[in-house]
Amino acid sequence: MKKILHICSTSTLKHILFTGLFSGLFLHLPAQTSDSVFCKDATRPAQQKLYQNISRNIIQKNLRDSLSINNADAWATAFDAILLVNQKSAWIDQKISEAVSKSAAMPVYFQIKLIALLQGQHRYGFRENMEKNWANVKDTGLAAMTAWYLYCSDSGRQHMVASAFRNHPLYDSAKPMMRMVYKQMQAKPEMSDLNRIISAILSPNYLRGHTLTFCLLPQNRNYPGLIVVRDSSGNWLRDDHQQINHVPVLARSISNMPGIFHLGNTPRGLYRMDGFGRSLSGMIGPSENVQLTMPYEYKAGHFFMDSSLQDNEWSLDMYKKLLPPEAEVYEPLHESFFAGQSGRTEIIIHGHTTNPLWYRDAAFWPMIPSNGCLTTKERWDETTGLRLESGQQALTNIIRKAGGPNGYLIVLDIPFRDKAMELADIIGYFQPVISR
Repeated sequence: MKKILHICSTSTLKHILFTGLFSGLFLHLPAQTSDSVFCKDATRPAQQKLYQNISRNIIQKNLRDSLSINNADAWATAFDAILLVNQKSAWIDQKISEAVSKSAAMPVYFQIKLIALLQGQHRYGFRENMEKNWANVKDTGLAAMTAWYLYCSDSGRQHMVASAFRNHPLYDSAKPMMRMVYKQMQAKPEMSDLNRIISAILSPNYLRGHTLTFCLLPQNRNYPGLIVVRDSSGNWLRDDHQQINHVPVLARSISNMPGIFHLGNTPRGLYRMDGFGRSLSGMIGPSENVQLTMPYEYKAGHFFMDSSLQDNEWSLDMYKKLLPPEAEVYEPLHESFFAGQSGRTEIIIHGHTTNPLWYRDAAFWPMIPSNGCLTTKERWDETTGLRLESGQQALTNIIRKAGGPNGYLIVLDIPFRDKAMELADIIGYFQPVISR
């Protein structure tokens, strides 16, 4: 099942902001070779034109007039654009301050976009304003997003915020969004429990018969993690030096919100790998992507690889059966199930042509964030438009060698130092596997 999304180009700016940063029309085409991959959108003139268009025709134009209910939509679109190109200036600071001061009178969608901007750019100086708004919020999604912003804004008050969220008038533990956000505020899991889960995932008997891609991430999504790949016989792919094949990957969205939210970070849990595709989005670029399907995104029989199931025959118990027994009750790995149930779709693993200089002040630089996908590092010649380096090509090559993208991806994050993961950081998990 190939995903058909909006086509995005440098001339369709609204598509860039709402779907096009990391979406496009995905095509199934012959396998790529590692050389001679070209993308015009990666050249310096195209990059400069895109940035200027977004800066002038969306950010400056949309924020030119004072905020009112009549231009709230234009301001919200500008917030998306500011996050996309990570633009910062004294003038933008003034506009954001104006937006915060008037936000309580604005529509819910405006407030959601504003909080995403504040969180994505670590603008934590508006805690008092957001606390006042939070007390009168009537929308559950907005209440949960505001709670997460407040939780992140002051490390010394996190326990207090979590308690206040639990006692908020809109809090309902039966609602997955509320429960998942609250759980993410709780004490970090014991590493001994996580070690057992990781060991079970690495077992050659787990989902035997399927290609398995495992993405292990730091809980702080500002830092990249690693992807490793296993074939259907239970063997983890290795290079010519017998080292575990691995590819750095970033699972951070531009908003850096939890994965249960639309356009939040990549949700933890299981995905069905669903073939390779090629995007016509200029910002994803032409490198083959790995197509993924979330629970509820398509037919249940497709996700569970069981043709006897009805199209909408979904249940958490069925999902848990795809997890190792040691992980069935570990709620963070249920996130992709509940995110899919809440409407999240169109998450893939892809490269990019996005200018990494937009994010040069970020911890994840030179990798780039997305709208919730997993992104690999790519470099392009800004003069010729030719691809110079591609973690994406490396990943698709490894998956092909493992038998192809017809299996599952499992995403897990763990407490980790504030740094990019390297193979040396996780190789110890593979030692018991090697000795079996």
